[in-house]
Amino acid sequence: MSVTAEPSSYRTEAGVTLVEIRVRTEAQLFDSLDPAPFHERDLDPAAVAYLHGALDELPARTPVELRIHLEQACDADAARAIEGAVAADFRRRAQEGRVRLRQLLRTGRVSLLVGLTFLAACLELRALLPESGDLSTLVREGLSILGWVAMWKPIDLLLYAWWPMLGEIRRDERIAALRVEVQTLDAEDAQVSRARL
Repeated sequence: MSVTAEPSSYRTEAGVTLVEIRVRTEAQLFDSLDPAPFHERDLDPAAVAYLHGALDELPARTPVELRIHLEQACDADAARAIEGAVAADFRRRAQEGRVRLRQLLRTGRVSLLVGLTFLAACLELRALLPESGDLSTLVREGLSILGWVAMWKPIDLLLYAWWPMLGEIRRDERIAALRVEVQTLDAEDAQVSRARL
């Protein structure tokens, strides 16, 4: 399954940018391999990737609405279930992201403690070595370098690695909060243009 964006995917109505998905049936929105009951399933990976891409392209303050066009009619209960399923899926993704972020920061703190301990040990050993002699100088400089290299991982985790994760969490929370509208296409509209899942 693949999702293709159309020029109309980012139409604007009344100041709201529309992200639109067109499918034949509601089942195409959901991951067919997920064993959960139908509307508790994860969304199809292609649909998730499409929504992630769309929200990444749009400025953070842009008002956005998700509009799902179905070729086959569905009743009001099914439409509400689809709307709820989209929000639930992305809320779950955001929650899982927060758990991963907490684990990453915990790993970063432990790594920092280990790195600082190792750096202190290297600097202590360096101080014990005589300052004269080629071999002594080589070992002293090697210990300094080794100690500071051990700090690379905690610095990476605590200064850089968590920012992208936080951005993904915020994006998923934004998608979960979107207004979702499910519309049924008539047969002619469905044949003219379609984003296939």
